[in-house]
Amino acid sequence: MSYEICYSRAFIKTNRGIIPLVLSGSNNCTEFKHGKERRERDWGTFYGNRFIEKNASEILDFFKNKDDKSDFCKYRGKWLNYCDAYDFYLKGIKNALYLEEYLKNGLFRNTQGRTYGIHYLKCYVHNWAVEHGKIELEKDITTTEDLEAWLDDARAYIGNDNNNKFICFMFNDNEAISVRKKTNIKGACIIKDKNWFLSTNDAQKWECAYDVAGALIFDNAEQAEKHIEAMREKWGSSVNRLKIVKYDANKKEQVKNCYIHINNFGYFVKFTRYGYRYTYSLCDMNKMTQQRAKQVLKKLTDKFSKYIYELVKEAEQCA
Repeated sequence: MSYEICYSRAFIKTNRGIIPLVLSGSNNCTEFKHGKERRERDWGTFYGNRFIEKNASEILDFFKNKDDKSDFCKYRGKWLNYCDAYDFYLKGIKNALYLEEYLKNGLFRNTQGRTYGIHYLKCYVHNWAVEHGKIELEKDITTTEDLEAWLDDARAYIGNDNNNKFICFMFNDNEAISVRKKTNIKGACIIKDKNWFLSTNDAQKWECAYDVAGALIFDNAEQAEKHIEAMREKWGSSVNRLKIVKYDANKKEQVKNCYIHINNFGYFVKFTRYGYRYTYSLCDMNKMTQQRAKQVLKKLTDKFSKYIYELVKEAEQCA
């Protein structure tokens, strides 16, 4: 059975309405991404041009008045029918952001757990009136003003031919999007990058410490936000993965600074059904506390004694 799977949503606000973008794809089609085969997915809007730059009430009324419990799509492992779609769109509308906010605070998060920034929104008209279809009015856009101007040009070009010409959008990658939100933490703060803590930021580099004791401490969240803004100007969207967390001098952090090195193979990543995965990349290693690393080391030695394993501490951090 063929059905649609939704992986992420990114509703974009303009000064005239909302563009409900959804990352979705068929369960029957696959693509190769990052060297692996997975189900295909692309950014787009359901129902063609119908909901582009409509206000919230127009979009929600369409689903509110539907009395159809047939399956709409699959989202987060659960089936959504047309009645459930009302809540799906309602939450997307509440979290809608301007394009500039996605570019500033948004992150792609791929299936390997790596994060990287959003650079632009590609807009184009797909003309199916010609054989095999044709992409027209293609443009990479970074501001709301340019987006609205492009939409005006696209609508003028399409006219009344909504059955053959469709407005399409896609970000610079077809991965799920998360957005770094401002924090309301009061008091002293530190900046966290996954399981590390920001310790150095100068003209040449920024580095992280494995222990909270080595972290840069800020008087309040506002000061930490300004520091991240300054870092963004210097280092770009890679800093979007940073988070501001409360600093507690009395709290003992479980430091994940241990790795398992496999002789002649690289570093341990995780156990699989019939063995385990390993990597040569320092950025993809499995970070563990010393206690957990000892447990993994014992399991590896007991089950796969053919190789030599070594517990390694404080491997080089990647920025």
